[in-house]
Amino acid sequence: TVFVMLFFFTIGTILLNIIFAIIVDTFGEIRENRKEAKDHLATNCFICSLERENFQQVQRDFNLHLDNEHNRLHYFYFFAYLKDAKASALSETERAVVKLISKRKFLEFFPIGRALALEEEDNPDELYKEHMRLEVVELKEALANALRSQEEHFKLSQETSRQLQSSIAEIVKQVT
Repeated sequence: TVFVMLFFFTIGTILLNIIFAIIVDTFGEIRENRKEAKDHLATNCFICSLERENFQQVQRDFNLHLDNEHNRLHYFYFFAYLKDAKASALSETERAVVKLISKRKFLEFFPIGRALALEEEDNPDELYKEHMRLEVVELKEALANALRSQEEHFKLSQETSRQLQSSIAEIVKQVT
């Protein structure tokens, strides 16, 4: 009986050590995967998938790129805006993005492998200013179009109001 107990104790200890080794190995693998993912996010742009080295080769600041050009939160806010906005309030570009999202073609919208800082030879600050200037011009055009549309609606409302006033005047004359 001592031999049987010693046998079960030895086998049990060996099996428990094997199970503990598997558990420790699994946690080590999870830690390694997490470290790789963290390193990947630290050295690659989440939006365009370009590496930090690409920016260093042309003497551009990778962190400036992450903060200004491809800020993840800006994309997140943009998608939230598109989800909450009414279709009539969206611009053509925004409607095109909504259409891509509805077709589940997210990657066609993202600038994979492209960054303004790498495409231009200008100073990054000047590039950002030019990008903002173009956005302002686009907004001015959108506002001008909206203003024209509102003026047309106003003129149409005035004409309708005149027609209603003349119709009411005719009805009042007929009644009296």
